[in-house]
Amino acid sequence: METGTEEKVTEIAEAEKLRIRKLDEFIPLGNDGFVNESNTFRWYRIRNKKDYHILNIAYRNTIREPSVYPELICVETVGQEAYQDDAYAYHLADCRKVTEDFWKQLGYQCTIQKE
Repeated sequence: METGTEEKVTEIAEAEKLRIRKLDEFIPLGNDGFVNESNTFRWYRIRNKKDYHILNIAYRNTIREPSVYPELICVETVGQEAYQDDAYAYHLADCRKVTEDFWKQLGYQCTIQKE
């Protein structure tokens, strides 16, 4: 087994505990133009830096740290296997801002608040 493989297997198992399964394959809102509906989408509830570290190791250090906690993060994996290929993260706070900015450009005021 190559160096770091055991740690990654452990972190994947721990990341699965953070996963919000009911949101699997729910495509996040973004403005980068890279979202591809043929890829795999997994959502995670990140409560603190420890959770972030777990998720980041599971996805080979490709996840940007949230600016606030708690945060929901969607990870898009190229292809059909989570944790295996290139990954891109979408933070719920960013999705919210993209939505608000979109409506503002159309002349509407949009405020998104948690119920």
